Amino acid sequence: MSEAVAPADLACQAHALYFGPEGETCWGWRHPSALPQTPQLGLVLCSSFGLEDLALHRTLRHVAQAASQAGVPTLRFDYAGTGDAAGHDAHGDQLAAWVRSVHHAIDQLRADSGVRQVVLLGVRLGALVAALATLNRQDVHALVAVAPVVAGRSYLRELQMLQTATAAVTAQSASETPSDGALESGGFVLNRETQVALSAVNLSKLAQPLPCDVLILPRDDFPADKKWPMALQAQGVAVSTEPLSGYVGMVANPDATVVPQAMINTLLTRLSQWAERIREAPAAPVDQVLTARPVGRSSVDIADLGVREQAIHVAGTTLVGVLTTPVPATGQVAHGAGLLLLNAGSIRRIGPSRLYVDLARRWAAQGYTVLRLDVSGVGDATSTDDEENTPYPDQAIQDVAAALAYLNGQVGAHSSVVGLCSGGYHGFKAAVAGLPIDRVVIINPLTFFWKKGMSLEIDADTYHGSLFDRSAWRKLTKGQIAWRKLFRAVWDRGQLWAVQLVRAMLQGLGQAVPDDLAAELKAVAAKGVPMHFVFSDSDPGEAMLFRGGGRTVSSLLKRGQLTITRLSQADHIFTQSDARQRLVAVLDALILSSAPNSRGAQPQRHR
Repeated sequence: MSEAVAPADLACQAHALYFGPEGETCWGWRHPSALPQTPQLGLVLCSSFGLEDLALHRTLRHVAQAASQAGVPTLRFDYAGTGDAAGHDAHGDQLAAWVRSVHHAIDQLRADSGVRQVVLLGVRLGALVAALATLNRQDVHALVAVAPVVAGRSYLRELQMLQTATAAVTAQSASETPSDGALESGGFVLNRETQVALSAVNLSKLAQPLPCDVLILPRDDFPADKKWPMALQAQGVAVSTEPLSGYVGMVANPDATVVPQAMINTLLTRLSQWAERIREAPAAPVDQVLTARPVGRSSVDIADLGVREQAIHVAGTTLVGVLTTPVPATGQVAHGAGLLLLNAGSIRRIGPSRLYVDLARRWAAQGYTVLRLDVSGVGDATSTDDEENTPYPDQAIQDVAAALAYLNGQVGAHSSVVGLCSGGYHGFKAAVAGLPIDRVVIINPLTFFWKKGMSLEIDADTYHGSLFDRSAWRKLTKGQIAWRKLFRAVWDRGQLWAVQLVRAMLQGLGQAVPDDLAAELKAVAAKGVPMHFVFSDSDPGEAMLFRGGGRTVSSLLKRGQLTITRLSQADHIFTQSDARQRLVAVLDALILSSAPNSRGAQPQRHR
């Protein structure tokens, strides 16, 4: 299939692409200029690392769209070994690879757009990486450093503190942390070699001056570093600093991020000024010729795994995703089974800790065709009603139906659906709706009945006092009480026997039962679709399942139509490597045990 087009940018035809040499292939979106004039200046966006990168995706997409609309062609991308790019985070000096990725991105943007000069915008660690990439280049006009990491050693201390806090929350012991010297923070890993490289970098002490203008936008919730601007000035670099408002919202949890429009406006003003300066300046030889002319491509082969990845756009929708398939030349054979991975909350299709990327490649190497999907309003998929960044979009079932139609068309059979948090919710509801699904794997759902604007915390204090009042029960049978609110109160209290009693009474009175999870579970089982639930022991999902499904859950468990696996010492999105490994083992047992190419994986129970 040809390159995926970003639905949000059909007017200016933004395209997904892979670029860079084999072994360091990057993934990106190119946003051409929307204006008819020949562009002189391009923009390359350099994200941060780990949890910050997950949060920044939304803001950087808005930055790219705004810049392209203003006439500045833009490339936003994932460094080699991160996000949707090829490679893995455990290989070699990641810092050096990321700096090379920025070089590849600059060359790719210049080759695609013909711009003479580029501006690098880096956020947090991305600012440090971008600064190192400017050295020895003559085609970088300016660096925009947003809340920059100046000293690698200090940054590593921040990550270590985050890791310590995460381990404390999940009760992980020190012996369970990586033993190879790797630093895991928020589920993302910096290997020992990368830590050594980062520790040696302090932008305030670079011997070589940056060959470009520098605009520093310091975070508004923390004292700004003054040493780096002073060092730049001492080296004769044109540097300016402007306060950045909205930093906290920009890097909040992905489902709560706020795009800092003030920062975008500041950037657009500066881009206009820099572009005018370049137009007025005589062309230099470096502006005319690239030493190589890289060609972007729509797919990439990951040779060591024997799989191919391809950016796709589901025709007739706003949905985008990445399709991972076996490469026949490596001996892997697609066996006609598909897997659909649905967004975990508002995290783009890579999943928390890049979990979905690893799963897709792992399962494609076993013969599956795997689609990692962005549902409407999440990641790079827009929403038909312009609602953005909500984990529970109104059209989610239609999204899943369209994705399944595409995927089932690729494999010639039904597919299984796997999802964490809201992704598990949407997969379950798709099964309830009777969509063509082989099985559904639901991981840590936070609700079974989402309604727009609803809080997950149900307030039923008004009715708690009536739960065991006999007169209230008599009024219920005579229709003299708001039975829906009483039912909610009973539900909230978690009295399973009372829930079943209320349900039986309402059914005996001919009343429809609200939010009837038991009926939905029965409906899915009647369609012959196995349901596999996986719960972290600290999550509320299992209690909600039994609270809503009651005896039906027990009955389906006995018949093997529903399974439950519990994982101890695991948080909601499995940010610890040990918990992720145990989750992957559980999922392998559920998925690969039925695959024709299976190596004999059998279901397991993990505590």
